[in-house]
Amino acid sequence: MADFSGALTGRVMFAIQPSVSWPLVHDLLKATRQRHPGIALQVDDGTTHQIEEWLAEGRCDLGVMSRVPSLDRVESWPLFSLPLLLVSKAGAPQTARATLPFSALAGIALIAPTAPNGGRMLLEEEARRRGMRLNIAVEVNSANLVKRLTARGEYCMVATWPWVATEVASGELAAIRIVEPVLRQTFCLAIGGRRQPSAAVRAVAAIVRKLMPSEGWQTRMGSPESGPAQ
Repeated sequence: MADFSGALTGRVMFAIQPSVSWPLVHDLLKATRQRHPGIALQVDDGTTHQIEEWLAEGRCDLGVMSRVPSLDRVESWPLFSLPLLLVSKAGAPQTARATLPFSALAGIALIAPTAPNGGRMLLEEEARRRGMRLNIAVEVNSANLVKRLTARGEYCMVATWPWVATEVASGELAAIRIVEPVLRQTFCLAIGGRRQPSAAVRAVAAIVRKLMPSEGWQTRMGSPESGPAQ
C-alpha cells in the first residue's frame, strides 16, 4: 500500500566495494533522506565476489561492484570508470615519477586481493596480452590491511583514487597513474534477481544512477582526470 501511496517505506540493503564507497555512500544517504525519508538504508561493504553472492542469496538488494554480475535475472547498469594507479609508501622510488608504464609493473612486488577481483583481472588480462608476468607477492582480501601493508613500504598496490585519497592527502601513501596503456576499472550497479524489487529498491537505484553523471561528484571522487592523483 505504501508503494501505491507514493510515500515509500521499507529497508533497502545496499552493498558496495570499499574502494569506491566514499563519497558515494554519504551522497546516497543524504539524497535518500531528502527524497524518501521513509526508506531505511542498510549499508555493507565487501568484495565483488561477496556482493555477487549476497545478491544471489537475497542478502542485499543493490550492489555496486567492479564487474558485471554473471547471475541470471540480475539487472545491471554501468556507473563510472576510474583509471588504475600504482600506490606505494610515500617517498618510495616506485612512485617518484609522474606516471608508470604498465611494463614496469613486472619488476614491482605487488600486494593484491585474491581472484576474482575486477582490478586484478584487468591487470592480469593486460599482462597475458603482453606475455608478461606480474609479481603478486602477497594476496590479502582486507582493504584496510592492504593499505597498512603498503604503507610499511615492502609492497605496492594497484588501486583507484577513492580508495587511497585520504592516505595520500595525509602523506602516508603516494599514487601515480599507470599508462601505456591506461587501464580503467568500470563499476556497475546491480539489482538482485531473487525476488521482484520493491518500489523502495527501485527508488534507491534511481538515486544512485542520478548521482553518477554529476560533474561535482566526479570531482569529489578525485579521479586523476580532475587533478589530485599524485
